[in-house]
Amino acid sequence: MEEFKTADDFKRFEDLNIQDNFLFQRIMLKKGLCIEFVRRATSYDVKDVTYPEEEKVIEAGILSKGVRLDVYVIDETGKVYDMEMQLRMGEKGDLPRRTRYYQAMIDTDLLTKGNAYQDLNMTVIVFICTFDYFDKGLPVYTFSKTCKEDKSVELGDDTVIIFLNTQYTVDNINPKLKALLDYIDKQEISDDFTKCLDEEAKFIKDSEKVRVQYMTYIAEIQDQRRQAHAEGREEERITNIKSIMQKLGMSAKKAMDVLNIAPSEQEKYLPQLQN
Repeated sequence: MEEFKTADDFKRFEDLNIQDNFLFQRIMLKKGLCIEFVRRATSYDVKDVTYPEEEKVIEAGILSKGVRLDVYVIDETGKVYDMEMQLRMGEKGDLPRRTRYYQAMIDTDLLTKGNAYQDLNMTVIVFICTFDYFDKGLPVYTFSKTCKEDKSVELGDDTVIIFLNTQYTVDNINPKLKALLDYIDKQEISDDFTKCLDEEAKFIKDSEKVRVQYMTYIAEIQDQRRQAHAEGREEERITNIKSIMQKLGMSAKKAMDVLNIAPSEQEKYLPQLQN
């Protein structure tokens, strides 16, 4: 049986840093810090941002899964920025495909608010990685769509994907970006901005109210894992019952008896087995 994480498996509140989603989101609620963070991460000359929601949640259709975005802001020109802190590489190909899914979900959300296709906001998705996903040593990898046959021809769909890499190895790097990446990677303070980031992190961690919020956050994650585990077991059980019904020509009731499913539980499976 899968073991669920306890509070002991999560970081202590005192040990959180900007790499941790919980603290990253709260630091970025400080508008001035968020604006400068976006400037350094994207090179866009952002002057102001608005927060549609503290934690943007985009619900998908009934057959799809929704997404919960780390930091979602809109600048004064209407550009949408989604910034995601990424600590694990996962399987090769996972992150690029995730940006594709995030882009689709953001566009769907914008369209449901009444935008026409031609009026869709420009979107910039930033993955802040504590590893070098592309293994080229670059501090930043920026992607936009261009013609394969002629690189001077751009698609012009107003979408940009950026991967920041805190494990960069090249020497030629913008000093402001370097300071940001080094702070994310090692909490190294090297300029006024990273000093302000660090001071805000400490200020947040001095709040008893935020400490309580963090414990609630952990409890919610644990509840979600338990629910997902329970749902997974239910789906597996349904699959096994159907397999026995088909292979052995048994009724639903008989198949459940074979699997030693208690009579008190059998009723809840019948509607799904009759489809």
